[in-house]
Amino acid sequence: MAQRRRPDLSVSPQSPWLVAPLVLVGLLVTAFLVTLSHRRLALPAGRPKGIDAALGFAILLWVSGIASMGLLLWSAGSLDAEPSLMVAIAGTAAGGLAAAAFSAVRLGPESRGLSQWGGRSFAVALLLVPAFLGLSAGWVSLLDALGLPMQPQQLLSMVEAEGRTPALFAALAYGAVGAPFTEELLFRGLLLRALRGRLSVAAAVGAQGLLFGLVHGADPAAVPPLVVLGLLLGWLRERSGSLWPCIALHAGNNVVALSLAVFGLDL
Repeated sequence: MAQRRRPDLSVSPQSPWLVAPLVLVGLLVTAFLVTLSHRRLALPAGRPKGIDAALGFAILLWVSGIASMGLLLWSAGSLDAEPSLMVAIAGTAAGGLAAAAFSAVRLGPESRGLSQWGGRSFAVALLLVPAFLGLSAGWVSLLDALGLPMQPQQLLSMVEAEGRTPALFAALAYGAVGAPFTEELLFRGLLLRALRGRLSVAAAVGAQGLLFGLVHGADPAAVPPLVVLGLLLGWLRERSGSLWPCIALHAGNNVVALSLAVFGLDL
């Protein structure tokens, strides 16, 4: 029986005319999603609903995918090629920035949580960084003792395999600044506020924490500590009324985890 041939997805890396339409389609679909939320649904800024949170995540995934495919075609000439660390960072950053911009617009100036530092909660966030890292280390040790090694997130695996190149420094910079800022606007900003419109504080914090863990957990064994981190971040947001303590805790965790990955250690 003749085998079906796989389609050839390779193109010349010197064919930017293939990349431009791909990016253009992505931008048009993103603009449509934003217009759908603002005009057709006529939802006032500062009062996000569930559809806003869904659109925020749709924009994140769509723009990340379009940007990653475009960069992969440009750099490697094939959609079958293994993405480099720089391609992964650039694609993720594009989607994150688009989702963060959408979240900021939908939340409105008074609801973004960026107008105040959060008082004592900012100091609490800094103290929670080593506490959470200790919890994570204990969880990893427990899994190792049970013979259940935990697979690191894809980005951490790519960082471990990357030499000390500009891409590595880009990953550290994005993990320290870009990811905490964009993800907090999306999760503890748009998503949490949308959930608070329908649920109690405890239920909303719990739901967004669970989703945060599921989205980031490449391995089911990695989900529990990430859920705990999501719960801590949600609690800080509700306690302080500010996103800055959340950004501080998120950034501290990312910096340590990425730095350890550079030296081949898992946390």
